[in-house]
Amino acid sequence: AKLPPARVRRQEDGFRRCKRTQCRLCPYTNLKQGEILKSVKISSTGEDLKITGQLTCQSSNLIYIGSCVKGDRTCPDNPQYCGETGKTAEERFVGHRNSIVQACQTTTTLPVGEHFRSAGHSVSDFVFTPVEKIYGGVFIRKARERLLINKLDLINSGLNRRL
Repeated sequence: AKLPPARVRRQEDGFRRCKRTQCRLCPYTNLKQGEILKSVKISSTGEDLKITGQLTCQSSNLIYIGSCVKGDRTCPDNPQYCGETGKTAEERFVGHRNSIVQACQTTTTLPVGEHFRSAGHSVSDFVFTPVEKIYGGVFIRKARERLLINKLDLINSGLNRRL
């Protein structure tokens, strides 16, 4: 006797808001509840970066893109920042948000905080998007981050300052 093939219903890749009512990241994703973001437009290269994995605000061990969505004379280039974290996306976003609001000067949040504290900007211009779930340790995560920073030219055309 043969068993019929198992029906595996796999969610599609992309980033979606979590369903928590008190999430501190959801308002800064530019997504409606139930909407799935499949790619991020990279301002420095013009390419669409495909989001890999099924990511939410509660996903951890990931690579993310922080984007400026001001898009006017004060910030015509819409610079972006690429980072990595072992924390959840929400926890990492809160670190960036605090560097903008409280003007703390730490090396990991300095470029983002500096940009969004500049004239004409606020924390509401900052959009945080997880783009890749990493299935490995910190070494793999940091290597993927460096690869993306170089590929997307975010040191010269974005908010990243170093590898």
